[in-house]
Amino acid sequence: MQRRTTFLIATLSVLAVLLAACGTNGGSTGTTGKTLVVDDAYTWDFSKDTDPSRGGVDFDADPFFHAIYDSLLTFKLGDSSTPIPLVAQSYTVSPDAKTFTFIIRKDVKFADGTPLTAHDVEFTFNRLLNLHDNPVYLLDGITSMKATDDYTFVLTSSVPNPAIPFIVTNPALGIINSKLLMAHGGSDAANAATADSAHDFLGTTSVGSGPYTMASVSTSEVVLKANTNYWGPDKPNFGTVIFRNVAAATQLIEIQKASNQIELSLSGDQAASLKSNSALTVTSFTSPNITFAFCNIKTTPACANQHFVNAIRYGIDYQALVSVAGAGSAQAPGVVPTQFLGALTQAQAIQRDVTKAKSELQASGITNPTIQLDYTISSTGLNDSLAAKIKANLADVGITVNLNGQPSSIATPNYRGGKYHLGLAGWAPDYPDPNDYLAFLPGQLVGLRAGWPTGAAPDIEALGARAGSTPDNATRGPLFQQLQTLLNQESPMLPLIQPGQSVVGTKNLTNVIYSPVWYLDLASIGT
Repeated sequence: MQRRTTFLIATLSVLAVLLAACGTNGGSTGTTGKTLVVDDAYTWDFSKDTDPSRGGVDFDADPFFHAIYDSLLTFKLGDSSTPIPLVAQSYTVSPDAKTFTFIIRKDVKFADGTPLTAHDVEFTFNRLLNLHDNPVYLLDGITSMKATDDYTFVLTSSVPNPAIPFIVTNPALGIINSKLLMAHGGSDAANAATADSAHDFLGTTSVGSGPYTMASVSTSEVVLKANTNYWGPDKPNFGTVIFRNVAAATQLIEIQKASNQIELSLSGDQAASLKSNSALTVTSFTSPNITFAFCNIKTTPACANQHFVNAIRYGIDYQALVSVAGAGSAQAPGVVPTQFLGALTQAQAIQRDVTKAKSELQASGITNPTIQLDYTISSTGLNDSLAAKIKANLADVGITVNLNGQPSSIATPNYRGGKYHLGLAGWAPDYPDPNDYLAFLPGQLVGLRAGWPTGAAPDIEALGARAGSTPDNATRGPLFQQLQTLLNQESPMLPLIQPGQSVVGTKNLTNVIYSPVWYLDLASIGT
């Protein structure tokens, strides 16, 4: 029997957005010739969104990657608490939680019929690492990724990392057909960042083993076709899936006259307006996504002054932000979502205190401060509304805020490049485990985006290292709570809200179930 580290993360029952009765495979006979339409207000990025090693951590693109590329492990539909086998038929964990051995199934085939082996897994992991693109942080601390034979793959971590079984479910680590990609310029070599030339090929051809293949892609829509060679037991139910870029306002209109259709971008209030429509199933809930702000120490020297940061922290009216965000939203007490192990409770959340905020500003010694609030202009208008509310809140404290909303094509590179000042951003889970939120610490991914380098907060860094490497969840959970309490006291990070999420579909659809890792499992959706 395999030895598995079992996580006691609360089952995301509130997130199991079941729009109709569900079974193991939700389809009925006769759906394979039909088309499913999924609308999301998301603009396809051709620089990365057809390559899982580059765009696989972009949450809006993840239904596409999850449909085309199988991962080592996966989750049971509607339950993201425990990873289960997929490409790997089993795995074992060493007693020190540093070595993870995956036994690969022998019956998995890529869409072109090529057998999948451990060497493809090794190529996939090494390519992601050596491309040095956005998903590279998933492999932080990994010192070795090797196929020891055709059907055994071994990952070794420099420190104990009980989250690795969760990490390998991420669509960015979907297994690539190495022979096919190398024949078209793909590389997993140390210089892959410059040597890999597979971009154009991946813009026209998918190289996975999943239930769908890519038929076409444009800025307005992506078309998927059922993989007729799919190896798995649960075949896709719809022969075609069209993943469209549609504004939320248009989604609100179109879903009322549609069939076999799902809308993903409606606000809680928009979704609530549809609940009386008997032809639709509407579900709204608090998502595990985090909307947060941060005060960038590198671009704004005042952010290195903890009193100034605290003036912002206590000046924000969090409940007003929840009201702006609408149905389903809630305050984020810390950076770890309330659905996950180690989350803070609502009673531990920061509350607005204008008197304290003014006192902190006075203690900072900074007079008449002005700061720029940078953010992405959102299709739903939510970010604009949140930014306006923050501006008004901080004016009450004596801090002038200049709003700088920009389209995602400009704002996203600025955010990832650490160029924001007072930043407003979002984080969707890469995997449903608190270790994903170590990215908010000094020297880590989000920490660096806030200009917060390694060594800036030794107490936080030491506690983060301890929390992230503790295998026992009974101990790990409280350590993450302690860590977030420190972050709320000593860091430039300002958790704001967990937005409401709405999924609206036509009543005839089954198994439309939200996942915090890949949004929707398109292959499971049936009628």
